[in-house]
Amino acid sequence: MRVQRNDQAMPIGSRRPEALRRRPHWQHTQSASCLRALRRTLFVAPLVGLATGCQLVAGITDIAYVPADGFPAAGDEGLSGSSQMPVDAMVDNTPGPGGDPTVLLDETNGDVSNESGSDATLDSGAEGSDGSEAGLEGSVDAGAQSDRRRPKCSSNMLTPTTAVASTTLSPNVAANAIDGMLATRWESAHLDPQWINVDFGAPVFIGEVDVLWEAACAQNYDLEVSMDGMTWTTIPNGTVTGNTLAGNVSGNSPTPPTDWAKAVVSRPLAAVGRYLRVNGTMRCTIYGYSLWEIRAYGSRNADCAQ
Repeated sequence: MRVQRNDQAMPIGSRRPEALRRRPHWQHTQSASCLRALRRTLFVAPLVGLATGCQLVAGITDIAYVPADGFPAAGDEGLSGSSQMPVDAMVDNTPGPGGDPTVLLDETNGDVSNESGSDATLDSGAEGSDGSEAGLEGSVDAGAQSDRRRPKCSSNMLTPTTAVASTTLSPNVAANAIDGMLATRWESAHLDPQWINVDFGAPVFIGEVDVLWEAACAQNYDLEVSMDGMTWTTIPNGTVTGNTLAGNVSGNSPTPPTDWAKAVVSRPLAAVGRYLRVNGTMRCTIYGYSLWEIRAYGSRNADCAQ
């Protein structure tokens, strides 16, 4: 914005200086209506003419409409009723070198001092809009920089510390599902639903969960996470339906698997929690839920960047 100084205050009833007459000012054909609108915003923005399209002469306490010829129109007295007021600032809609309106400012009372042409603004609405856009861009940039500073999520095996189940049939307790041995298993009561959850000791990022079921598998189940072990959230992409995979064939004496080839692998996942739960909602057989082992992959840094 181009800013110019006007060293002398000008009474409203007088002709404008030649320097000002050379610049056509904004005009408003219904000046009385303009004044009525200004009464409502007088104490909000002293130079609201920039927002309303009115050509104004603004004083510290008075505002009046200024027609293009420099003389007030009939009925356009200042809001205070005075016939003359100090001229603090006038706005010229003639674009300056940078394409912005010129602000003509009184030397004694004016507070716009940027004469370079780009930074000064009297339109608080435009300034707020520009500021909001700049703030949004800044927040996006800051977020991107923050992601770059955060370590990338890894895919390491996560080691749980304890396991708890809704029910167990001894000796097939919940801890067997996280002991790292494929020869031991957890087994539940013969009811729906049943669950088993594991505790990692602290919040972790989970990107994959593998469940190696025994022949008494879960046909349908949900993978869920929790921060406190009480409130659970289903992991996106963590619902399994129609499963028939099992690490062994059905028999009176289950034969333990030797590898994870028949495990149900759920990935990619993106969940954060201290606890992971396998919540069975429908069994594959008339027996309970039974699994050999659970393992999860992800990062111990729950704040990692995906």
